Amino acid sequence: IISANEKASIDGYNYDSVDQDTITITTGENIINIYYTKKDTKVTVHYYEEGTTNKVSEDVEIPGKVFDNYETESATDIPSKYELVAEPENKNGIMTEDEITVIYYYRKKATQVIVHYYEENTTKKLSEDVTIDGRVDDPYTTVSATDVPIKYELVAVPDNANGSMTEETIEVIYYYRVKDAVVHVRYLEKGTNKVLADPDRLDGKVDEDYQTMPKEI
Repeated sequence: IISANEKASIDGYNYDSVDQDTITITTGENIINIYYTKKDTKVTVHYYEEGTTNKVSEDVEIPGKVFDNYETESATDIPSKYELVAEPENKNGIMTEDEITVIYYYRKKATQVIVHYYEENTTKKLSEDVTIDGRVDDPYTTVSATDVPIKYELVAVPDNANGSMTEETIEVIYYYRVKDAVVHVRYLEKGTNKVLADPDRLDGKVDEDYQTMPKEI
């Protein structure tokens, strides 16, 4: 018997050697030992942003042999703005002849922008808050309220009226103040436009009380 002719193809194994090249069949034991070794293989672990192949951490390769057990885990250096979508079903298992790919997907965390519309120097609401939902790094835009009472005017557009969302909730505050108002007091001869004294001016705010007095002419 020629040993080389007795080699078999076995899944997961490579032929290695035989303990003897030939034997002659006799009435005793006729044994040829043919040795095999497990094939080399590996598991590759990717850490991608959800729906893309953008890496959020470097790949990890786990070398081994066919039929070896393997275990993978989430990366420890993922930026804090990301969260794991779900554990991959093949995170742990047994190595095969075909290289195994394990993918951990991450998505940016959900966050919010809250917009307030307050009277200047107070937390008195002039319009209901607006909440903008999104994810970290999403762009956002806010606008002044359209239902603020007409007697108010916007102090200034807030510096963070527009921007990009962050892990922390962003608060945008539009401040309003009561509009300036003027009362002009004139002193005229009745029935004419003859000016009898210099006019007076009262400065204040809309809805403030005011009082005038006649002058001695």
